[in-house]
Amino acid sequence: MKTLRISDEIHRKMTATVGTLMAQTGKMQTYQDAMEALLKESVIFSDLALLGNLAEGIRHKVFRLGMR
Repeated sequence: MKTLRISDEIHRKMTATVGTLMAQTGKMQTYQDAMEALLKESVIFSDLALLGNLAEGIRHKVFRLGMR
């Protein structure tokens, strides 16, 4: 178990996230549950770069085929 230092604003947002999770699941949730849910839904920047390259490649093919 570790202790994290967070601002009052982040604490308020995490508490709201815990409340949202409780509403969605109908079960008690913890701050750890909220952090796990947020991490599961997060996007890693390297993934964004990969998606950007893929989108650029698709745009290039569509333009080359005259399918604007």
